[in-house]
Amino acid sequence: MRAAVFLVAFGACSFGTRLGNGVPVDADGDAVVDADAPVTPGSDAGPFFCDPATCTAANGSCNSGGWCVISCTSNCSVACPAGHTCDITCMGGSACMDGVSCANAAGCKIHCEGSSSCANQKIVCGAQSKFCDVVCKNGGACLAGVDCRSIDRCDITCDGSTACQNGGVMCTGKKCTTTCLTGTSCNAGIQCSADVCDLTCNGSASCNNGGIQCSGFDCKATCLTGSSCAAGVTCNAANKCDVTCNGTSTCGSIVCGGKQCLTDCATGTSCMNGVDCNATDLCDIECSGATVCGTNISCDATTCKTHCCSNTLACTANVCSQDPVCFEDAVCD
Repeated sequence: MRAAVFLVAFGACSFGTRLGNGVPVDADGDAVVDADAPVTPGSDAGPFFCDPATCTAANGSCNSGGWCVISCTSNCSVACPAGHTCDITCMGGSACMDGVSCANAAGCKIHCEGSSSCANQKIVCGAQSKFCDVVCKNGGACLAGVDCRSIDRCDITCDGSTACQNGGVMCTGKKCTTTCLTGTSCNAGIQCSADVCDLTCNGSASCNNGGIQCSGFDCKATCLTGSSCAAGVTCNAANKCDVTCNGTSTCGSIVCGGKQCLTDCATGTSCMNGVDCNATDLCDIECSGATVCGTNISCDATTCKTHCCSNTLACTANVCSQDPVCFEDAVCD
């Protein structure tokens, strides 16, 4: 298979500090850059600006790299001060349950680990931030979801039985990487309009009700295990859609456009409602399983390919809706 606003803390809060990530510097104190290395969107090399008084008012402290470091172990409401780069840790069952906001931050790293951590309010990363990395771990962490509009990078992990379940994940910017693991994580789905979307739903019913919707330039969507993405995958990326569905009933349907659409469906009744490819240049569709891809595959591209088709009803009947180059083979790639 191809595979500086101040924080207001509500309730009883307990704050502490921890070190952020250091970076290599030269003799003048400037960050070392490899001239031959590709530019990574949302590089958090720093050093960043941190005003001690403002950061302290937000129950944090400035570290040597210019990060405002905030740590909470009880029901706190945390907000990164405007124009600051924050390293926020919410550790414990109800840590930061009233929410974490980076709406006015320059950049954020947010780690919520606890069964109800960061649960009651959607985590927000504003459009003026360069990057936002969010980890929601255990149980219903970040239950209300994540809304990331960072310029360069959104990197989101929802790893809990109901993590990010109710609000799902929405992301924009240059690149969004979202991974939903375990149970019904991201059950309300993922919506990505970043230039590059890399989205994975890998839980027994992750992204189940909302599925995946992506646009931008390139989109890679991967749905694995059980009924993940049961509501389907809709990809309207301008250039390339790359969709993999490999679970007993993953991806109720696939609709894809752009220039190229590559789809791999395998196992059980994955893609059971079919594949509708509206790409202009290439549709490359692989259906491996006797009941995979249901009874309908359609293609509007100038070149249409179906591979490894075990479901002859889907793969041989009316695949091509116009007169392109159209062929089927038994090669599983």
